[in-house]
Amino acid sequence: MGLDTETKMKNGTIEIFKDLQVIFKLSSIDPTKVYIAGGSLKGADDPNDIDLYCEDLGIIEKVEDALSIISYKKSITELASTFHVMEYKCPVQVIKILQGKPEDVVKQFDFEQNASYLKFSDSQPFHTNGSNSLKMCEKTKTPNTMLQRLIKMLGKGYTIEAGELRKLLKVVEDNFKDTPDFWNLSKKDLGSFYEEKK
Repeated sequence: MGLDTETKMKNGTIEIFKDLQVIFKLSSIDPTKVYIAGGSLKGADDPNDIDLYCEDLGIIEKVEDALSIISYKKSITELASTFHVMEYKCPVQVIKILQGKPEDVVKQFDFEQNASYLKFSDSQPFHTNGSNSLKMCEKTKTPNTMLQRLIKMLGKGYTIEAGELRKLLKVVEDNFKDTPDFWNLSKKDLGSFYEEKK
């Protein structure tokens, strides 16, 4: 059974963004201190989830309280809080492991292509890199997921230059070379890319 126009779910990032702007205003949350960042701004028509970031712990708590009121299901961990809202096609996550100004937070993401943000006080997102060729962020904090993210991004049609791939593999190797089965996992995850690295 399809949804009619009156009950159509809000599924685009911008639609949900506008809805959350109202909710945050009603909750007296400073819109300059909370923002959407990451891949949902690239695939804005049909995101898997929407990641919210805040400048400090006090704002995180206010955002979690506001989303708790409108959600039918939530999951709270030390890393992130996930909220499912009936009218939204995808969940909204409040990321707690990274806090601060958006320009500083996105520098810690994996790839520049995901390092976009949109403050709730703005109307247009800031994109750091619109290129189809992947480039690592200068202060990435996610070496543990870099290989999986690389495969995912390549599957979405992105490319990576050989020099950038070597740089990525070096970051991963430096962080995990003493981990049991690291090199076996690398071979399995990267396939032919691994052979080019040698």
